[in-house]
Amino acid sequence: NIIVWDYYTYNTRHFLKGHTSHVTTANFMPDNKTVYSTSYDGTCRIWDFAAEKVLSTINEPNNRTVWYADVTPSQSYIATAGASWKVHVYDIQDLHKPQLIRTFSGHTYDVLCVKFDHEGNLLS
Repeated sequence: NIIVWDYYTYNTRHFLKGHTSHVTTANFMPDNKTVYSTSYDGTCRIWDFAAEKVLSTINEPNNRTVWYADVTPSQSYIATAGASWKVHVYDIQDLHKPQLIRTFSGHTYDVLCVKFDHEGNLLS
């Protein structure tokens, strides 16, 4: 589960429930209306946090742990890093139908982090 707090009042603002195991990361998208999260349950979820509902669930190939994700500044693509030893990039222009468009391999162990540059052209 993910809790969104008000930084100034310390109050819980939103409670996002849907992952079936521990959450490994949660971040806001650039629009500040959407949250994406990753989990031991092998998914990356995209949330409308104000409505407290899942907009999309990306199932990582082989259902391996997803450690981290990052979104391009345009919010068109999301990259996931996980226990599959790979980085997967999904087209999320239609949030309800994410499409796997690219897989990067070459790591010899879990990929713990992934990050797009500020223009969304490079991925490390």
